[in-house]
Amino acid sequence: MPNLEAYRIALRDPFLSAQQRIELESQLRIAILQHHPDYTCPSCRAVVKERPIEVYAIKSVVRSAAGAAGETSLTKYAPSNARNHGGHRLDNPWDGFFP
Repeated sequence: MPNLEAYRIALRDPFLSAQQRIELESQLRIAILQHHPDYTCPSCRAVVKERPIEVYAIKSVVRSAAGAAGETSLTKYAPSNARNHGGHRLDNPWDGFFP
C-alpha cells in the first residue's frame, strides 16, 4: 500500500474545513484505487513499472519458426470477456496489472 500516514495526520486536524476534508478524502480514495503491487522481472528481479511492449520482430521470428516446425495454430491473441474490478472489459492481458 502507498504511505497513507500523511493523510491520516491531516484528517485528524480539528481545524480542517469541510471542503479540505472532502478534498483529502477524495485524494485518499484515488491513492488507494491507483495502488498496485510492485511487479518484478522473474529473471533479473528489476522492478517493472510499465506494461511490456510487443516486439514485432521477435513475434515474426517466432511465427516463422513455429510455421517451419509444423505448428498449425498461429492464432493471434483474441480478447476475452475478462473484466477488471470496475467491470470494464480487459482488451489486453496486461490491463489488469497496469491500469
